[in-house]
Amino acid sequence: GGMMDQYSTAMGGLIYLKSEREISIRSLNPLPGAFVLGDSKEKKDTQGILHRCKNSRLEIIKKLKINNPEFSLHSIEINEIANLAKLLKENELELLRGTIKNRDILRKALVELQSENPDYELIGNLLMNHHAVLRDLLKVSTPKIEAMLEAALNAGALGGKINGSGGGGCMFAFAPDNPQAVAEAIEKVSGEATIIRYAEGTKIVFLK
Repeated sequence: GGMMDQYSTAMGGLIYLKSEREISIRSLNPLPGAFVLGDSKEKKDTQGILHRCKNSRLEIIKKLKINNPEFSLHSIEINEIANLAKLLKENELELLRGTIKNRDILRKALVELQSENPDYELIGNLLMNHHAVLRDLLKVSTPKIEAMLEAALNAGALGGKINGSGGGGCMFAFAPDNPQAVAEAIEKVSGEATIIRYAEGTKIVFLK
């Protein structure tokens, strides 16, 4: 999505990508084992979802900056949202709450991924926390995706989430120990599963 696919493909491995205020990339130590990508085979309205989530978020920022030019998604705390009830509609408050929760989950995960001995169960839980925000606040999950995630967790995955714009499409599960069992569990609920592993980034190969 956006520039993420291109930078991930070029760099390879596991990266932390920031696009504000300028683009910066940090390589991280890859997690062990494998992930399992599950395709729900459900068509999705990517542009409609992006309009509802991304464009609505930009409108919220514009509204809040009129009242407070110093407003920033990088610094607002979750407990400050209640003070904005007079400025935003309920659905806008919910979207803002989800955005801040996702930001805080990202920050916790980044700290853990940069540690010498990452807690893999914690990372799995953070993936599930992130998915809960996407499901409950941003409303981008589907019953099929939920069934695939539940099957993956029951088969031993440590966590997972819907990915892409949501509303169908794919989910992935973090399965360091038993990716084959997780893949089979996803396929039992009519998903299409692919075991994926880290790879090197793009390289130029000169042929003799």
